[in-house]
Amino acid sequence: MVLQLLAESLGAARCSTRQTISRVGCVVLILFVFCVSSQAIADDISYRYVELTGTSGESADADSLGLRVTGTYSVSETFYLSAQIISSEVDTAPKSHAEFYRIGVGARKALTQTLDGVFSINYGRLDLDLPLLNGRNVGFEDSGGVFESGVRGRIGDAWEYSALLQFLDWDSRDLGYRVGGVYQLAESRVSIGLYYAHHESEWDQVELGLRYRFD
Repeated sequence: MVLQLLAESLGAARCSTRQTISRVGCVVLILFVFCVSSQAIADDISYRYVELTGTSGESADADSLGLRVTGTYSVSETFYLSAQIISSEVDTAPKSHAEFYRIGVGARKALTQTLDGVFSINYGRLDLDLPLLNGRNVGFEDSGGVFESGVRGRIGDAWEYSALLQFLDWDSRDLGYRVGGVYQLAESRVSIGLYYAHHESEWDQVELGLRYRFD
């Protein structure tokens, strides 16, 4: 996500009216499915966990490596809180450093006994430190809404997967997705996860990490 926001800040074009309508339509469709489901939550899908993830991405011919900490905590059978911090080194010339912060609230409802529909509203902020060739640094910051909607589910006793549509309402709006899952190690509360994220601004990222669940 940091690389995608960096690419936008360096000159990505604004979305057309048709693209915006398409994005809103996708979100409305997922929200409709979410609202008409009848059950409260799917069984054994955790919303109380912390996750430490390494990230490797590419956008606008610039590579990045980063570290992300994510946490969620359910406050009821329907609602949960979430927070995220990402620190990345971007392979510009010279190298630049970016930090991304996100905090929000989400809602969940079961579509089946092993599948949840989820939707979250978040506030995000990007801080970028870009060194110039003359030795000076240029600071950049941006903030806005980050919206996610999709599904989380389980396969058997050990596998959990997710597929999320992501919409960023920044100066340059963008639509993307994030898919992947985690595998629970034996009978422990620790899982190993692998995810892939892509945005229409030609940003891609692979994520590998560990998750510890508290329930």
